[in-house]
Amino acid sequence: MARPRETAAVIAEHRDILVGVKVRLGTEPCGENVAAALDAALEAATLAGVPLMAHISDGADVPALLGHMRPGDVVTHAFTGSPSGIRGDDGRIRPEVHQAAERGIRFDIGHGCGSFSWGTAEQALSEGLIPDAISTDLHRYSIERPVVDLPTTLSRFLELGMTLDEVIRAATIGPASIIGRPELGTLRPGRPADLTVMRVVDEARDLPDANGVRRAVRQQLEAVWTMAGGILHAASETPIDLRPLLDADREVDCSVPI
Repeated sequence: MARPRETAAVIAEHRDILVGVKVRLGTEPCGENVAAALDAALEAATLAGVPLMAHISDGADVPALLGHMRPGDVVTHAFTGSPSGIRGDDGRIRPEVHQAAERGIRFDIGHGCGSFSWGTAEQALSEGLIPDAISTDLHRYSIERPVVDLPTTLSRFLELGMTLDEVIRAATIGPASIIGRPELGTLRPGRPADLTVMRVVDEARDLPDANGVRRAVRQQLEAVWTMAGGILHAASETPIDLRPLLDADREVDCSVPI
């Protein structure tokens, strides 16, 4: 059972770390309760005075969802190739999506196992729908394929025609603005010195989207250094320890969002 008032109370008590309410909308998690789940999440977000993030998956009614969302709320997994996503039957971006963007609804990528489509992204950008945030949805099932890391995800959008400035903004200032933390994502004096140094490499690489559609990316962003908590880390010297996949893990279908 969803508990909007209790959720809002917890957010009020921990505003230093809690920045919004997220709801996963679609047939698989919600069954027939998609509308009820949205209503409960919106109530919690409104009571707490924080943004709502709506995760869209198969079975979500995107036009209806957008009609309920408020300026500053976020649609994540926005560039999914799902028929329930932001593209209509004619292949174009639904008019309600453009209207929502004009009202201040934000759009986040959330690549993950099943939520980034080359075709959807190309169509959205061709119609002027630029993502407010480019994020990975990186987890144990998506790190080896298809996401890999944030620089790889950003490289996909360089290939799609976004400028380097636009791509970096969507990985820094954009997310910071969404969560109401403008002091993050900037190099202004006095701000937290958590940063990453990257370089652009002119080297072709074949990258899949979440549906297995592959495209040659001609330029790649590559991490060189990361400064976090005052400690400098060299990307090439920082190990990534992944737990072994269990038999149950191998049954996970990475073609669907997790």
